[in-house]
Amino acid sequence: MTAKERLLREVEQAPDDLLEEVLNFLLFTKSKQATEQPLPHNSAVQTAHEAKDTNSTSLIWDSFSNFTENIPEDVLDQLPTDGAEQHDHYIYGTPKQP
Repeated sequence: MTAKERLLREVEQAPDDLLEEVLNFLLFTKSKQATEQPLPHNSAVQTAHEAKDTNSTSLIWDSFSNFTENIPEDVLDQLPTDGAEQHDHYIYGTPKQP
């Protein structure tokens, strides 16, 4: 029995409120799939080879820079500046260590 046949059999037995949720999920998934561009088959391998040929330190900083460029300045000003030095304080609320 194919997945489509199994799905149709389950749809026949499902209550209407559940069918509404399943329909919404199906439409969302189809919409999402239609907007996504599939990657070429060898893209992951090509990316790994490209990364091997470049300086990996610059790649992580480039990624971080790209990630932070859209964060507003006022939000950046509120972030901790001491890195992982006081992580227990930020995670668990313990007093800061001197």
